Amino acid sequence: MINTKKLLKYYFNDSSYIILDFLWSKRERLSYACKFGHYDEALLLLKSEEPHLKRNLYYACKGGYISIIKALIQKSKNKGDTNLWNSGLYGACKGSQLEACRLMIEKAGEALDWTRGLEGGCEGGNIDIINLMINKLGSTTEGPTLDDWKSGASALPRLTPEAARSGLYGACKGGNITIVNLMIQKLGKPTPNDWSYGLYGACSGNSIEVVKLMIKKLGDNVTHVDWNRGLRGACKHGWVEVCCLMMAKMGNEMICDSEYRNHLLEFNNPLYYACRSGNIDTVRLMIEKYGNYISTDSWSKSLYHSCFSGNINIVKLIIEKMDTTVGEKHWNNGLKGACVGGHLKIIDFMTEKCEEQRIRLGRWPHD
Repeated sequence: MINTKKLLKYYFNDSSYIILDFLWSKRERLSYACKFGHYDEALLLLKSEEPHLKRNLYYACKGGYISIIKALIQKSKNKGDTNLWNSGLYGACKGSQLEACRLMIEKAGEALDWTRGLEGGCEGGNIDIINLMINKLGSTTEGPTLDDWKSGASALPRLTPEAARSGLYGACKGGNITIVNLMIQKLGKPTPNDWSYGLYGACSGNSIEVVKLMIKKLGDNVTHVDWNRGLRGACKHGWVEVCCLMMAKMGNEMICDSEYRNHLLEFNNPLYYACRSGNIDTVRLMIEKYGNYISTDSWSKSLYHSCFSGNINIVKLIIEKMDTTVGEKHWNNGLKGACVGGHLKIIDFMTEKCEEQRIRLGRWPHD
C-alpha cells in the first residue's frame, strides 16, 4: 500500500494551496474557523499561516463575523485586489450580512461587481442588501420598503438585462417568490434565455413553486439546452423530485435526438453533477436514464466527481457500471478527485483499485 501522505505530495508537489495533510492542516483549520466564526483560533492561525484570503474572506463575510473579516483584511498584502473584495461582497450579500457588505464597500470603494452582489443578495433574500446593490448599479433614489416591492410601487429604475438576469438567477436559487417576482419586474422584456437561467437557479435551489413558475414562463420556447440546464442544477444539489420533473418534461423523444445526446453527454452530462452532489439516489436515476449513452470520458469525469464528493458507495457504483479497462488516465482521474476532496478512505480504496488494475500513478487526463 502506498503511503497516503507521500502520495498527496507526489500529486501536488507542495505547490498548490490544496491541502496536503487535509484533516490536520493549519490552512484547512483556518478555513473552518472563518466559516464557523471561531475568532480566537482564526487569529492564532493567521499569525503562523499564509491564508487563502479570497476563500476565507468569502466564508467570514457570509457568516458576518466582523472581527475575523477585519483580521483577514489586515493580513492582506494587496489592498487593491478587487477579486478579493468581490469575493467578500458576494459572501456578505449571499449570507444576508448587511454590516459585512458595507465593510467591503468601505474598503474597496466603487470598484466592485455590483451585479454579482445583486445575485448574492437575491439568493440571500435580504431586501436592504438588494436595494443597496440596485442603488449601486445606477439608482440615485432611496430604496423602497418590502411593502413597496410587494405592491409593485418600487421607485427604482429598471436594471440592465445582464444585471436583472443575474438577480433572477439568484432569487430563483434562493426560492423567495417575492424576490423572484421583483426581478421579473426588473427584466422589463424578458427573453427565453432569461427564463432558462431562472430555471437553472430554481432547480439549484429549494422551491418547487419557483421551478414550476419558470417552466410556465418558458412556455413553448424550450430547447434541449434549457431542460438539460435545469436537470444539471437539480443533479448538482441532489434534488430527485426535480430531476424526475425535468426528465418528464424532456420526454423520450428528446433522448433519441442526436443533437441533444451530443450536448448532454459531451458538455453538461448530469451524471457527473449528480456524483458531485453525493446523493446516490440521484446517481442511480441518471444511470438508469442515460447509462447506455455515456461515453468513456463522461464515466471518467463521473468517477472524479464521485471520489471528490466523498461518498464511497457512489464510487463503487460508478466503478461497477463503467468499463474497468478504460485506461490509466481515467483511474488516476478518480484518485485525483479523492485527493482534492481530502477523503483518505477513498484515496486508500482507489489506490488499491489502481494496484489491482496495474495502473501507473500520476497520469492525468489533461497531461
